[in-house]
Amino acid sequence: MSNIDVYQVKAPSDARALFADMHRPLTHTEAGWLQDGLLEVAGYGLERLDGLLHAVAVAPGLLQLSAWLPHVLGGDPLNRNLEGSGASLFNLVLRRYHAVFEAVARGKLSLPDWWDRDACASFARGFVAGAELDSSWRNDPSSWALLSTVAHLAGRNELVSEDIREMLASEAGMDLAIRRQLGELIAAMDELFSPLREAADASPASFRAAPRRARRNEPCPCGSGRKSKRCCAG
Repeated sequence: MSNIDVYQVKAPSDARALFADMHRPLTHTEAGWLQDGLLEVAGYGLERLDGLLHAVAVAPGLLQLSAWLPHVLGGDPLNRNLEGSGASLFNLVLRRYHAVFEAVARGKLSLPDWWDRDACASFARGFVAGAELDSSWRNDPSSWALLSTVAHLAGRNELVSEDIREMLASEAGMDLAIRRQLGELIAAMDELFSPLREAADASPASFRAAPRRARRNEPCPCGSGRKSKRCCAG
């Protein structure tokens, strides 16, 4: 029996309870269960999930949960029967999602150690995969060009223009420099795309389960019942 099977937490019976539970940080043991579950279901580990979630957090568009969650859990996880181990992995992924948004909102990104080449490459692959889900990012050449160094780190050089590929190849130690500056690159994207997200967030048609988008005096979208300023935005 796998660790994810042992974690028999059923999905809450209503959405409010589900998103309230999402506010709980993962314990070290739960992070290990999430790692095992991702390897079993998706074939990759926690670093790649974190990369994808960071891209969702800083993207210029507003990516709905249904846009990225199937890439993690497969199929249509929002409509599946959330019982047993399936509910457990769903719960763990949503809580990691919340934690990443919290980290980005506070300017404390959850990144792998710069000296861990494999972990950084996996994170970068997840980040690029998340960016590809956002049409407003993908279809804007100037915004997409910002992804070049991360795409290079991910081994996705088909997404990097020829002149930038030549520049990256000519500079000794460029991969090391990118790993060291990964946090600064993502923080710069977050700052640059923030006005675009705010404009999209003002549209009545927009929806995003993103805990940092609520106004300070509005109810926190995590479902706790408290005002945002006394909860996730506090």
